[in-house]
This record gives sequence, structure tokens and C-alpha cells, in this order.
Amino acid sequence: MGKAKSENHCFWRNAGLPFVELRRVDDGRGVCYERHSHDTFSIGIVKGGRSSYWNRGRIHETGKGSVVVLNPEDVHGCNPVPGGGWCYDMLFVDPAWLLDLQVEIDADAAGRFAMFSDTISHNPVLYSGLQNLADTLINPDCDRLVKESTMVSFFADLHVVLDRRGILRRDTGAMDKNKMDRVADYIRTYCAEDVNLDDLAGVIGVSRSYLVRAFKKAHGMTPYAYLINCRVQKARHALKRGERIVDVALDCGFADQAHFQRVFKRLMATTPRHYAMAHVA
Repeated sequence: MGKAKSENHCFWRNAGLPFVELRRVDDGRGVCYERHSHDTFSIGIVKGGRSSYWNRGRIHETGKGSVVVLNPEDVHGCNPVPGGGWCYDMLFVDPAWLLDLQVEIDADAAGRFAMFSDTISHNPVLYSGLQNLADTLINPDCDRLVKESTMVSFFADLHVVLDRRGILRRDTGAMDKNKMDRVADYIRTYCAEDVNLDDLAGVIGVSRSYLVRAFKKAHGMTPYAYLINCRVQKARHALKRGERIVDVALDCGFADQAHFQRVFKRLMATTPRHYAMAHVA
């Protein structure tokens, strides 16, 4: 995982998620671009200030709440209005990864990447979803499964929001509860390992987007939340056996003791040390 920072902006990348990159700009008064294009699909939110956004021959003025949408190779320009500043998050997504998702949800263009007709949106659900995704990606306490799950959920929803045909035709209400129970069993068994969405979807032979929705409907939480709960429960039993906190943290799949402590307290409303001491007498 890496985050390259300067005073007012940073880039985030993760070796486990090579198909996405995030740029976060907190003060963009000095961030100006000549017209250019990307070989990625790019989507971003303006979180403050105002900017002038040019794409496909049209100029839009953006402000807080705006979502800009860029197909691969779209020539564009986006700069703060004179005398002002702006802050934004921008995601750059590998089109091959997004095409795989489009195929899963029947949103592809006959096996090819389906371009988006929208260049800008002010949909508050889309804005908040992208803000949550960016915050999740950059959060060091979120592991690969939650980052990837949030990616899949956001981009599946994106196709519904920006394509009013409603291309998500699969009915998660008709999902097989037994299949989701099998996924839950798999998570419980391998919760201390680096579980990813492909692993979980492969257990029952469904798509990633279907899995995320169907699992939440069956178990009341996302696969990632279920994984974290399993890790905490595994840790709870280890603490009761008197195992050292630092060993429990690593054996149960947490990045380090500090990460373990934050997650344990969030789910158990007490610290690992306090919980362990309560069972010493």
C-alpha cells in the first residue's frame, strides 16, 4: 500500500488493488491542467470551491456536490475558477476491471467497454457513494475485502444511476439462502487469511456484484463486516485462553495490535486488555 503526499494533495495506490488509483486534493488553487486524456475510466467529486470543467465540447461549472465522469481517452480540462480554489477526489479505474463488472451485471456493449453518456452529475446518492469509496480506499484500517467490496457496490450502482434503463436485471430477492450460508461458513473458516471477493464468489459460482448484495440481504451485513466480526470472535476466545494480545492480533488477521484494538473496541465496546483481564480471576 502506498500514499505519496505533498502539502495539499496525495496519491493512493495499493498493490492488492492494482486496478484503481485515487488522487485527493485538499487545496487545488495551484492545481491546473492543460487539456489531456487518460487511458483509465475516471470519476471524481468536487468537495469544495468551484472549477471550470470542459469535456466533449461543453463547459460546466462545478461546485460542491458535483460528480465528473470521464470515459477512457476523453479529452478534457478542469481548473479552478480565477481567484478561487477547489478540493476534490478523483478515481482512476482500469477499464478492463470495469468491463469485467459490466459483463457481470449485463451492462457491457456486446463484450466491449460500455461508455457513459453523462459527463457530469449532481446526484447526491452518487456523490456520497463516491465520497465513501474514496474514504474507504484511503483508510489504513480497511483491508482488501472491504475496499474491493465497496468498489464493486459503487460501480454496480453507478450503472443504474447514470443509465436510466436499469440494467441491473438480476433479482437478489430470489437468491439462494443456502449458498450465502456456504459463503458465511467459508468466511468463518478462513477469517484470519487475506480473503477477497473472487475467493468468496468462487465458493458458490456467482458474480461479485451478486454476492455483495445477496450476502447482505441474507446476513444483515456485508461480507467484510461478517469477516471482521468473525475475527473479533476468534480473538475473544484466544484472549479468554490467556494468549498475548500482540499474538492474538496477528493470528486473527489484523494488521497490527493498534488496528486490532480499534476494531475490537468498536465491536465489543471495551479494549482487548480489559476483556482479557476480566477473565483472569
